[in-house]
Amino acid sequence: MNFILEQKKVLRGAISIGDVSINLYNKYRNEKSKKEEFQDIFLISNGLVKAYIMESKDIKWPIIATTYDVLEEIRNILKINNETEQFDLKKINGTNHVYLYMIDFLSNIDNNETVYEDFLLQQLNEYSRKDKKIFEKYYWLLKYSEKRYDINQEHFNEFNNGVLI
Repeated sequence: MNFILEQKKVLRGAISIGDVSINLYNKYRNEKSKKEEFQDIFLISNGLVKAYIMESKDIKWPIIATTYDVLEEIRNILKINNETEQFDLKKINGTNHVYLYMIDFLSNIDNNETVYEDFLLQQLNEYSRKDKKIFEKYYWLLKYSEKRYDINQEHFNEFNNGVLI
């Protein structure tokens, strides 16, 4: 939540698990230690590829989420035998009839409701005229926020008429 309020930006992404080639990792580590200046080396892993596919296929809204399979893999790695352990992630319906488990960024909104509402209102106003796809993402945030806490409905009445996502 602090990032959203400070940077005035929202994030979308996926969490996955995978392996990195040990050869690529060693090359990265050796290159980094040889040079005083940091040299960018891009590593690709099957976890990164899985996260990219999940984010582009299943995650339409500005959230960071994962799937049940990834949660199960994390539980196995950590030797947690509780199938209901969700690591404080919130279960939601994703696109393509898949359940997602998202980081509930509104769980720590504390006393920032007004600042958050102002941010949402500003973004909705801006993108309602500019870009329908981006507007829909902020509208989803509005609807999600309405379910999570007592948002000031009066500010958002103009956006609640006839918009379908």
